[in-house]
Amino acid sequence: MHVINLDPNVVTVGWLVSRLPPTVEPAIDGLSGSFFVKTTWRLVPEGVAVPWPAGPLPLSGDVAFDGDLSQGLAYASDMVPHKPRAEFAVVGTAHPPSPGATMFEVTARIGVLWKSLVVFGARPWEPHFFSRHLSPGAARPAEPTPLRYAATWGGPENGANPIGRDAHTPGAPVIELGPLMPGHTSRRHDAPAGLAPLPPMWPVRQAKTGTYGDDWTARRWPWLPHDFDLSYYNATPPDQWFERPPAGDEECRFTNLHPRIPEYRTYLPAVRPRMVLSQAIGTGLDVREVPLAIDTVWVDMDHEQLVLVWRGRAPVASLKLKEAKHLLVQMEPLSAPPRSLADFVALLAAKTAPRPPRTPPPGTPSPRKRIRDLTHRLAAAGAEAKAGLAAAEAKARQARKEAIDKLPAEARAAVKDPAAEISARDRVAALEAAA
Repeated sequence: MHVINLDPNVVTVGWLVSRLPPTVEPAIDGLSGSFFVKTTWRLVPEGVAVPWPAGPLPLSGDVAFDGDLSQGLAYASDMVPHKPRAEFAVVGTAHPPSPGATMFEVTARIGVLWKSLVVFGARPWEPHFFSRHLSPGAARPAEPTPLRYAATWGGPENGANPIGRDAHTPGAPVIELGPLMPGHTSRRHDAPAGLAPLPPMWPVRQAKTGTYGDDWTARRWPWLPHDFDLSYYNATPPDQWFERPPAGDEECRFTNLHPRIPEYRTYLPAVRPRMVLSQAIGTGLDVREVPLAIDTVWVDMDHEQLVLVWRGRAPVASLKLKEAKHLLVQMEPLSAPPRSLADFVALLAAKTAPRPPRTPPPGTPSPRKRIRDLTHRLAAAGAEAKAGLAAAEAKARQARKEAIDKLPAEARAAVKDPAAEISARDRVAALEAAA
């Protein structure tokens, strides 16, 4: 399949083939291709996101913080067939709004969906009176704090956050679920208090992977079991899932997630990708649009970087997409009316049409004449070289004759007599050896 990416400065294209239940919209009986468009942008404070200067990020699997999954997941894999709900994730650092603050609120809002956290300074564990129960003590002045699940409530026995803090860790949690309430001190909770994706091996996600047994091996392998919960592919906590996919032009607000801009406002880039797939069907060619929708909004506030992923599905005939011929992708502004499928069919035809042969400039000789002229030039060059060699040999013979004529008679005789010449060479060699 030939990919025609008309916006390579911002777009990366990918796909995978799967067989999903018919309950997944759009309902597809048999194999379906999941196609995704990943775009990378730079956030602009009080402005609209612009293409990332270094170009789009490549497609990626799960990426851990600092390459260590014990620190949690920074980016969830692009290579998933379907997400039941669009979601957002934010990574970065919480910055105190003022020196000496012992706790403050962090919020992230994408369109109508928002989430808040409460961040504290370092807190010790303190025992209750007449009890062995420990609770967080008074917080010290807060410092810039990376938003990691390792700093929140959890622990090895907590399926929602096995890397979090409990009474057995040296310090109490410093990140909790918001919002910040008057008189807020601390609030224990089991839900993960963060904005980043959750690793796929955590129990809260593994519980959705379904049943794998003899029946699955006999009837379903290699596809997902019937009881697989597709929300497994939603890597963030459920309170970061949208009711409906974002349009792509939403306002975004981030509070206390930037070192110099406490109230950071920006906008999604207000574009939509269009995707057209051509497939060989019998002796003909089927061209259809793959409907796409945003299902991932990922923000790295430390680098002011935005990733948007659109995903869509279409029926396919083979695992390796042998029947697929072309996949065309082009971005268009949301402010403009959507172009018709006929427009993209014509664009695809223009991009895939055979190039006409180049017309040589007027007066250019024909290939046959050019070959004949070249043959003549080569023959003339060969004759000239042969004549030059003969002249050089004649000149060398004449020079040798003149040199011999100047020698004494005995020396001339030795040169003219091969045996004498050999004898003379032997004498010279003997003299050199004796020396």
